[in-house]
Amino acid sequence: MWALTQIGMAAVPASTAGFAGGAAARYLLSYYKVFSPTESVPTTLFRFAVALAAQMAANTLMLAFFLHNGLSVWSAQITTTAILTFANYLVYRLWVFN
Repeated sequence: MWALTQIGMAAVPASTAGFAGGAAARYLLSYYKVFSPTESVPTTLFRFAVALAAQMAANTLMLAFFLHNGLSVWSAQITTTAILTFANYLVYRLWVFN
């Protein structure tokens, strides 16, 4: 996000791009290192894609909300990331990689 904002991209699209860029790393690390999935790669990948779409929407909406309500870009992004970190773990643990 930082690099993209430095070249003139607005905060919300830059955050969305960073979110998408981290998706592949999150899936691979979650599947092979963090969880012990009972389902196949195709099944978990589909679930991950559904969860990812919801997470991207939540990230975008939360960041826009915090910015609209006066938080600085970095405070808004850190707050959004902190909230979504816990929510993502629960979704991954209980549904995606169970």
